[in-house]
Formats: sequence, C-alpha cells, structure tokens
Amino acid sequence: EQPTMHHQLSTIMESSSEEDSDGVETGAEEGGRQQYANKCELMLSLVGYAVGLGNVWRFPSLCFENGGAAFLIPYFASLCLLGLPLFILELGLGQVYRQGTLGVWKKMGLPRLQGLGVTATICTWFVSLYYIVIMAWTTYYMFRTVIAMPSGILPWTSEAPGINGANFTCPTKEYYVKDEAYGNTDLFNNVTELYNSKYQADFYCEQNHTWCNFEEKGPLLLQDTSFADNKTSLLEGACSKIMDEQQCNGETGCAWRLPPGYSKTFHAPTNCPAAAAVAFWEQQVLQQSSGMDNLGGFNIGLLLCFTFMWIATYLIVFQGVASSGKVVYVTALLPYFALGAFLIRALTLPNASTGLRFFLVPDFSKLLDPVVWLRAVNQIFYSLGVGFGSIIAFASYGDKHDDFVGNAVKVSIINCATSILAGFVVFPILGYLALEMGEVDPCITGNDINQLKDIGLSGSGLAFIAFPIAMSRMPLPFFWAILFFIMLLCLGIDSQFAVVESVMTVIHDSGIAGKMPKPALSGILCLVSWVFGLIFVTKGGIYWFNTFDYYVCVIAMFFVTALECVGLMWVSKDAWTDFTIKVKKLTGISFGNITKILWKFVDPVLLLGLCCSAFMSFDIMKARSSEPYPAGAGYLPEWSIYVGWKLGLLPIFAGIIVFIFIPPGDDDARSPTALINEDEE
Repeated sequence: EQPTMHHQLSTIMESSSEEDSDGVETGAEEGGRQQYANKCELMLSLVGYAVGLGNVWRFPSLCFENGGAAFLIPYFASLCLLGLPLFILELGLGQVYRQGTLGVWKKMGLPRLQGLGVTATICTWFVSLYYIVIMAWTTYYMFRTVIAMPSGILPWTSEAPGINGANFTCPTKEYYVKDEAYGNTDLFNNVTELYNSKYQADFYCEQNHTWCNFEEKGPLLLQDTSFADNKTSLLEGACSKIMDEQQCNGETGCAWRLPPGYSKTFHAPTNCPAAAAVAFWEQQVLQQSSGMDNLGGFNIGLLLCFTFMWIATYLIVFQGVASSGKVVYVTALLPYFALGAFLIRALTLPNASTGLRFFLVPDFSKLLDPVVWLRAVNQIFYSLGVGFGSIIAFASYGDKHDDFVGNAVKVSIINCATSILAGFVVFPILGYLALEMGEVDPCITGNDINQLKDIGLSGSGLAFIAFPIAMSRMPLPFFWAILFFIMLLCLGIDSQFAVVESVMTVIHDSGIAGKMPKPALSGILCLVSWVFGLIFVTKGGIYWFNTFDYYVCVIAMFFVTALECVGLMWVSKDAWTDFTIKVKKLTGISFGNITKILWKFVDPVLLLGLCCSAFMSFDIMKARSSEPYPAGAGYLPEWSIYVGWKLGLLPIFAGIIVFIFIPPGDDDARSPTALINEDEE
C-alpha cells in the first residue's frame, strides 16, 4: 500500500533533528548540529547577510526619489515598528529552539506551522537562483576591466572597441537650438562635434512629446494658442503618446511643430560616455534579446561567470558554518574599507556638494504619499532580510546563551548606518558625474543630478552604468573600478551564501537528506540551483531576472513574518509562555509590554495590510505597454504577468498544503513542560 501524502509529510516533519547543546569550536557538533567558533563569526555572518547590494544601490536611489533626507523618517519608523522587532523575533526563535525556519515550529509544539518554513525556504531558494546573477555581471565587469589594463582604456568608454571589435561610434543626436545661436560657426567643435558650453543656455531640453502642437484641423481650433499655454493640454490629449515627428504627422488633428524660436540640428560627437556605457551593458554584458519570449541562446561570457560564482559559493558553504564562518572575516569587513576609500575620494570630487544637497535637503511633501512609506518598509525588509529564514538559521548555530536582542540592535544599527554611509558615497559621485556629463550634453547643467535619470540612478543602472561612467572619468580609473567591483562581490557573496546556508539548514533539519554529509548536500543543492538558474544567462535572461526580482518576494516575506507573530502570540496559549520562559532561563532577558504589543497586535496588522497592498498593481512590470528592444526596454508578453504571480504565490500555496496535511493531533504532541525543560544544562 502506497503511503498517503498526509503520512509522507508527517514522516518528513517528524524526522527533524532534535535540539542540540552548545559547541565551542567551529564545526563542532553536539547532537548533530554545528556551531560557530565564537560570537564574532555569528555577528559577521549576520552583518554580511544584512548589509548587501541593496544598501549601496537601492537605498540611495530611494532617498533620491522619495524626498532625500525626509525618506529617513518612514525608513526609521519602519525599522522601529517592523524591522527590528521581527529581527529580534527570528534571532530568538533560532537561538532558543536550535532549528532552522522549518524545525522551530516542531520544537514549539506547532508542527502545522512548519508550512511557514516551507514558504520561506522556497522563496529564499528562488532568490538564490537570480541573486547570484548580479555577481556574475560583476565578475564579467571585473574580468573585462583587468584584461583592458594593458590598453589603458576601460571597456565601457567611447574610446573602447564596440561589440564587433570596431571602434565604438557615438549615435547621432538631435539638438534644438535658439534661432539666434543656430548659425554660429563655433556652436559645435568641428573635430569632436561637441557643443560649445558658452551656448548651453540656448539649447531646448524638454521632452519631445511636449512639442506636438494641435493646429486647425476639423473641430480642433487651437492654432492661436501659444506653445507654452498649449503644452499641458497636449499632454492630456491626442498627442500625449507621440514621441517622434513621423508619428505626429500621421495623427488626425495634430502636426509636428518645433518649439517657437528653435531650429533642429544633428551631430554625432566623438565622446559619448553615457551612450557607450549603456551600449556596453546592453550589447556586450547582457547581449540583450528583443524580449522575454526570445531567449536567444546562452551568453557564453555570463555563463562562465555564473558557473564560476556557483563554484565559489559551494567552496564557501560546503562544510556549513565550519567554512562560511571563516570567509566572513574577509567578505563582511572588506566592503567597509572600500566604502571608506570611496567616501574620501567622493567628498573631494568637484561638484560633490551638488550631490550631497540632493541627499541631505529634505522634501517633506513626499511624506504625504503612502507609496513612499511602502517603499521604506520594503527597503527595511530587503535590507535586514527578515522573513527569508536565514536569520533563524544563523542564530541556530550560535551560542544559546547569547544576548540576541543586543545582537539584533547592533546589526540593525550597522545595517542602517551602512546605508547612510553609502548615501554619502553615492551622491557626491553623482554630483561629479553630472558636472562631467555637462561637457558632452547641453541638457545636463551640473547643478541638478535629476538630469541623470536617463542614465539610470537605481538598481543595475546605478551599479553598472552610472558608477562606471563616473569612475572612468576619475584619476586612476582602473584602481577605482577594480575596488568598486571587489566591493560589490563581497557585498553580494555574503548574502548569497547566507540564503544557500538557510536552504541547506532546512533540508538538513527536515531529515529529507538523511545522513548525507554537508559537502555532498551542498554540492547537490548548488548543482541543482545552477541548472535552474541557466535561464538567467541567456540573451533574454535579463527579462527573467527582472520577473523574479519583481514578483518572487512581493507577498511571501510579509506573509511569513505576519504568521510568525500570529503563531507565537495567538495560535497556542502555551507558545508565548514557553518562549519567554526559555529566553529567561537561557539568556536572562525578559520581554516588556511594548515588545508583546508589537508582536501581538501592531506587526500582524501592519504586515497583513502590506500583503493586501501587494495586490494593488497586477501588471507590476508594465508588460502590457512594453516594446521590443532596442526600440523599447524589451518586450514582455502577456503571459509574463501570470508567470510572475505564480512565482510569487507558489511559496505561499506550498506552505498552505503543508499546513493542511500535517496531522492536527500533532499540535499538542509535546507538552510545554517538556519543551521548557529542553536544553537546560
């Protein structure tokens, strides 16, 4: 007779390894569980996990888009109400019950809530599949930088060869110049085709579609309306989506009109750092296909880098914390030396004050926008890494008598301080970049970094386009480029092996892998992950990367943390009592009323509200308005929306299935007295 699914799940969950005693040496196992050698390794692992790429490229862009220093108000409010309490909760659960995100609920006498561990683990595994691609990109940039050193030309500059080995050719650019300056012979340099900066005020720099004017055709009688007065109404009318002259002439009731008093001219400059950096990113690094439905075969360069990074990840985690606990001494600390060097250089760059002004001057009007608060919460979650199971896994390998509340506060402060430090690095460099770009683009004046938005000030655009441009124009460009990419690698690899370690912990604790040794288990996990991640290093991989990035954690991390609070505070009257008694016995820590109120009322309500808010936008990536590359950013078919939501909801449905099929009678299988007496010395 074949066992039922109910029986199979119950058997797997029952096989979770029992709680272990303290260990004092790295890799020491008592009761089958490894331990960190000392508290320093645990703290560095937590810092390395929490402080990642999001601190350097996501936080500064969020400040820029959401009110500068004013963004710190919702950011720290989210930290105090959600981030820090949940970080303390997950550290406490892992340390006290000595299990990963799956096993803690069994140890608490709530085995049906192991579904939360399943949800967190699937979500974490999905993240590990695509997060490592960022390091593959970084490795590719590093390799190309190193091999370009003999030539003295960074590969993303306009002086470097293009995709076919020929010299990069700057695209022809349209300029709109005042009629009185149009005929001047020194308006453009005859050799470089760059504009003369003394005429910068004579160039028109608004968006092309605002120049599409109605004229007398049919019922539209707007020919007497001035250009300035007519501009706003046009954006709301039939010409709102018209982006070029040919389309405009084809529309009924409108015709193309240049801004009054301006003439059009075309020039192809010999120096175009933004166009060259974008072309290098899209054509050489990504080898970007037309859209998500066109994989286009493997990108061999990225495939090799991707494979290299998975091998490196395996070599770090193959012995569990016995190996990863040593690596963090380098990967967690080196980024701070790099950030310190960049800070000194950034603050001494020309026009650094312009960038700092954007970072430090608050725009309090942004605080009235609920989207700003939602983005702050998302940043805290992504930055601290709550809800993914990694924090619980790390804590389960630490000293069970440790002050986990103090550890959580320290790591949170370090994490947020790193984000702010990154702001003081990024914004002065962007101010310098705006000044430098003003030499080749008359529409960038140098006193407004908002004019850099077409280059990209967030995510991959900041790390792989804007920053490389700035570094290419600094003295000692190769030094700064290599230092920057080493910093990105260290920031990324910490988070990567943390999520892989989290998945390994759950597999080990569940008993699925039996007595399989850590090297074999980690090898199989890394190999399987490498196979599933191959889609990200095809020529259409960037679209799949973005789909995973947008959808995978859109709900799961809020769902998991909300039910962690509910499970501890509401599901069983004994769970909270058991937890507080064990914490008091092991650490001497007593929780106050504020902590209890946060975990019991405030956090569950806020988190469930955030779960609901995730459904406010169905087409998150704007697939229905996408256009094929290179005319647009890349085509996303209609089915990409449904694939994305299936990825986002799959971990939750898997957790619900586990909840349903775990026998209800197991909830009370272990008495609170037995639980409380465990792990006492």
